[in-house]
Amino acid sequence: MEVYLELFWIFFKIGAFTLGGGYAILPLIQADVVDFHKWLNIQQFTDIVAISQVTPGPISLNSATYVGYLVGNKAGIWNGVLAGTIATIGLILPSVIVMTFFSKFYLKFQDNKYIDNAFAGLKIVVVGLILAAAILLIDKNNFIK
Repeated sequence: MEVYLELFWIFFKIGAFTLGGGYAILPLIQADVVDFHKWLNIQQFTDIVAISQVTPGPISLNSATYVGYLVGNKAGIWNGVLAGTIATIGLILPSVIVMTFFSKFYLKFQDNKYIDNAFAGLKIVVVGLILAAAILLIDKNNFIK
């Protein structure tokens, strides 16, 4: 049960504090799942990224689902399905909450210069996160077999 809560919390944090789409999320997933918890190794994570790119849907959701599945699958196939579902819900729930909240106020503040400046600053951060994802995947094990 504890691993389900950890998966939910990890992906909830990632979903809550990451902007810029799937490629910006990959370094954070790697940091928690591969580096900190050591649930997966770097080769498994690279395989997840590759499979997530070729399957339909956003890479972030595909990666969260697949990571959850692999982590939970160690205890049985249905545990993998449950863990994948929990990881996916954890990833999308912050966005649902934030979009519900901010959609009520968007029209009121859409012409505010401070809001425009904040989004301009966020664009720079997003580019940095995408570059970090690319750099993390440059590993000799990914190119030499």
